[in-house]
Amino acid sequence: MAKKLFLYMAKRDKKGVRVLTTFECEDYTTVPATRVQDLSTLNLPKNLEAEIRKTLYQNRLLWEAWAETAEDYSALRTSLKSRGYVNLSVYANALHPIRCEVLVGEQDNGPVPSTRGLTGSAQPTMIRKAT
Repeated sequence: MAKKLFLYMAKRDKKGVRVLTTFECEDYTTVPATRVQDLSTLNLPKNLEAEIRKTLYQNRLLWEAWAETAEDYSALRTSLKSRGYVNLSVYANALHPIRCEVLVGEQDNGPVPSTRGLTGSAQPTMIRKAT
């Protein structure tokens, strides 16, 4: 079964996740939960990158961008729950779904998305005071 690369926004207090977009990737490609520092490393189509960059900019105080591979949304949801995230949606409704015109005309939108820049490991989102 082909894996999917999920690009999502996670709340800094771990109380929610919003899927930005998903991509099909090869079975051998595995990206652990990685904070996305720079969208240009993903090599996204220009118009999709601009839309995602605008969404991230508008939500920069409470949310941060992450990328992770999973078989499907339920596997991603299980992974997020194991890392302490709550209030997760049952369905993966992407804020920026890939439209057909994004993939047609590679010369206008740029090359196929790449996971080469996502080699980091999971990092804590914020320091919490012990209770």
